[in-house]
Amino acid sequence: MAYLALYRKWRPQLFEQIVGQEHITRTLQNALLAEKASHAYLFCGPRGTGKTSTAKVLAKALNCRQRSGAEPCNVCVNCREVTAGASMDVIEIDAASHRGIDEIRELREKTGFAPASGKYRVYIIDEVHMLTTEAFNALLKTLEEPPSHVVFILATTEPNKVPLTILSRCQRFDFHRLSSRHILGRLQEVIEETKAGAEEGVLYLIARYAEGSLRDALSIWDQVSALGGDKVTLDDVHQLLGTVREDMLDEAARALGSGNTRLLLEIVSSLVEQGKDLRTFVRELMAFLRKILLQLVSPDAKEELSLTERERIAGITGLLGREQLLGLLQLLGKTEQEMKWSSQPRILLEVALIRAAQTAVTGTDLDLVQRVARLEEISDLIRKSAFKELSAAKETEIREDKAVEEKIEEIKEDKSQKKVTAGRKKPARKTHADQPDQTVPGADENPLLKQEEINRVPEASDDEVFFSQVSSKWADFLKITKKTNLPMHMYLSRSWPEQFKDGCLTIAFPRENEIFKEYLGRTENMESVLRLVTSFFKQDLHIRLACGAPPEHYNLPEQEQELSTGDTLGLFGLNKDDKR
Repeated sequence: MAYLALYRKWRPQLFEQIVGQEHITRTLQNALLAEKASHAYLFCGPRGTGKTSTAKVLAKALNCRQRSGAEPCNVCVNCREVTAGASMDVIEIDAASHRGIDEIRELREKTGFAPASGKYRVYIIDEVHMLTTEAFNALLKTLEEPPSHVVFILATTEPNKVPLTILSRCQRFDFHRLSSRHILGRLQEVIEETKAGAEEGVLYLIARYAEGSLRDALSIWDQVSALGGDKVTLDDVHQLLGTVREDMLDEAARALGSGNTRLLLEIVSSLVEQGKDLRTFVRELMAFLRKILLQLVSPDAKEELSLTERERIAGITGLLGREQLLGLLQLLGKTEQEMKWSSQPRILLEVALIRAAQTAVTGTDLDLVQRVARLEEISDLIRKSAFKELSAAKETEIREDKAVEEKIEEIKEDKSQKKVTAGRKKPARKTHADQPDQTVPGADENPLLKQEEINRVPEASDDEVFFSQVSSKWADFLKITKKTNLPMHMYLSRSWPEQFKDGCLTIAFPRENEIFKEYLGRTENMESVLRLVTSFFKQDLHIRLACGAPPEHYNLPEQEQELSTGDTLGLFGLNKDDKR
């Protein structure tokens, strides 16, 4: 007879043999005893937790001829046929390969046939979430009102992909991951039965690597027993699974606690030479550091630790503190994610280990280092964003300046043309002393000129008079601004009035203070400056900012003294009483 894999040979044949799922087996047994078996069940949970095995035991119990209580006898013809997979009344369907509507239609047609030898015709549909939407729709009516002799048992690892209309018509049972204690107990039974030998710690390592799946644990033991022969060692398991030896994890943890960068790099080099997966090393190191952290935080939580691990952790606990462990777990977790997509995972791991070791030597909080690094990244992003905004604002300013200059040139050209035309025609016009003529020549013919005159754009002589007033009162303007708007005063204190022409006041800054000009050039700040200037000088005008050399007669004010906390916050639009 061909060799039978251990997970198939040791498949549970009774409800009492299903480990770790007592909440499900007890419910099903009570339903069988009360003759209240449902017409549809949904078994969902991780792989290797007993979904299909429970479905087969239930199918045997439903059709068992000699059942006493809720357990099948495993002796009658029906039980033996189900165990051998030859029963005409228990049909297993793999939904991954039979997922179309045609297969479900065929199944629906066959449900009308009576059972061959048992009481029920049981359909076990594995991986039911793989069915198509059309197939689910075809199954829906049959699942809702099946014949009295039909029982559906659906199994899936992803219940979230099963339509709600299907879920609402089934009794749902959630299978949990098995604990290491349950897996260890089952492996011990297998070893005693097969009379195999295993080094101390082998079964615990297999149970931990299986991650709650008993089928995976039995498959791993099947492999390592073939490799190790009569006596399976830890080296056999590490070699087969690609895991890292406990002594290397201990050395890495001690090196992180003492800041031994050289030893950490040697460990990484040794792992690469052995062909180990560096991501596996990071995950196992994180799991070990987590156990150390649990021991520090909750010393009573020892049920997850073997005796050997308790001894290992006891020798390392004094080297690593709670905050350092938290920082290491965060750093390694982030590094493990980055290594997944990197073409050079070794470099990422070495950099992370060196950084962690340096923080241990300097006594710097690793979490603080990460926060500072994150703030630096945010600062770079803000700087780049601000540069883009300044560039866009500068381009807009240049375009606006060109538009203003073109408009002024058009007005001047139009004026000169109108004067020439008026000189040629010499029209007669009555003038009264008490009613001076206020008609603008050419205003009716040129609406643009009329609008400009209505806005009372001052002539060149008026510009010079107003500019001299602004220059003489600029110091007073700064004093008033200091009292009313200190943040704005801090920027305007380094400026001076450059010129006033055609209703536009140019405010200049030294070239070394160009950042002040860029900041005030923002739309919201320009509006604030315009309000301050127009309010003080009682004149409607436009504002333009520029950079240049200050006039010889103009002395820039000395640097302001150190600001108070409230004034400093005010520069950034914050209030001292704000809670951040």
